[in-house]
Amino acid sequence: MSIFHWIIGLGAIGVFIFTGFMDHWGAKSRSSHYYEEKKIPTGKGYRAANIPDPSEYDSFFSGLNAR
Repeated sequence: MSIFHWIIGLGAIGVFIFTGFMDHWGAKSRSSHYYEEKKIPTGKGYRAANIPDPSEYDSFFSGLNAR
């Protein structure tokens, strides 16, 4: 095996280790203050879906389905 293969192999392993550490250091911990603060926004209540009543369109669709 040539020195070139060793350099490429060590470089690839180095990039793999560097990427792993960057992912670990850059991640937010679930027990962090930031996560606890952003998990439940303050001042906002439950938002119910405002779904319109579809029965008002029944006559229109029943006319389309008639043969």
